[in-house]
Amino acid sequence: MEAKLKEKVRLSFDKDLEQSRLELAETRKKFTEYQITLNSHVKADITRNINELDVELKRLVQRRNSPIDPNAVKSSQQLVDEYAHLL
Repeated sequence: MEAKLKEKVRLSFDKDLEQSRLELAETRKKFTEYQITLNSHVKADITRNINELDVELKRLVQRRNSPIDPNAVKSSQQLVDEYAHLL
């Protein structure tokens, strides 16, 4: 009887342990997916910010270096179009 009880306890423990291992594996998988998603979002935000800053800097430099003639100053959209390949 004692042997049967030990076997039941062992089987129950093994079952719980296996379930915990499966849950841990699933949690690790989800965390890895989260890391990848977060990383891609951060990279996209950084790239977008760099591009916006680049366009603004080019606009400011162009305004500073351009003659008084208002037709010589490019619009923001013209600058975005001109530097779209950097995006």
